[in-house]
Amino acid sequence: MPEVTGSNVRLQAIRDVEAYVPPTASFDVGEAPGAVFGSNVFSKSVMQKRLPKSVFKSVIATIENAAPLAGNQVGIARSGADQIYRLHTAESRMGAL
Repeated sequence: MPEVTGSNVRLQAIRDVEAYVPPTASFDVGEAPGAVFGSNVFSKSVMQKRLPKSVFKSVIATIENAAPLAGNQVGIARSGADQIYRLHTAESRMGAL
């Protein structure tokens, strides 16, 4: 077995970087990022299940008509989005096991 030294490790790291081949595109390059981003996390159906009805309606009005959110609804929507994100992250980690 070759001797492991700092310079050997460094040289191997350099060789690994030089030999790196980036993966092919993992997405459809013809698809707009805005059409895909968050589609599995913050979809309308997920928001409708998780947010109070009045907040959901207000969020949809904001998305579709640029209507402002009332101050108290901003906090509720943010809290709901945080909960949805945490749930999705936990489910993703469990699926990766």
